[in-house]
Amino acid sequence: MAVGIPGKWNLVNDSLYSVPLPLTFKPVYITGVAGDYFDFRNDYKVYIKEGTKLDTLPYVLTSASTIQISSFGTLNNVTPDSKFVMTANSLTITTSPGATFITPAGIYYRVVHLSR
Repeated sequence: MAVGIPGKWNLVNDSLYSVPLPLTFKPVYITGVAGDYFDFRNDYKVYIKEGTKLDTLPYVLTSASTIQISSFGTLNNVTPDSKFVMTANSLTITTSPGATFITPAGIYYRVVHLSR
């Protein structure tokens, strides 16, 4: 397990970006409010609260800079790695190119910003 990831992180924002054709970004933002969090536990589950939505997802750290979070970018029943960048007070998780969703409406990927 990567040093420092376990524990409760406050949600700063959770963004779903789309790149529809023609190529123009149309981000969808969920801005965290007091009480919103991602809580990474040592049992390899992350407990998420975004507003009234609660979720529990399994996760696996696949390297010092990649993580797989079930349902966080699942494509064809495979959970690809997402990249993460962590400092003492921030954690950013971005779905990798393998985790983008390609649909007739465009390409989608997710970026989550967390803080302590």
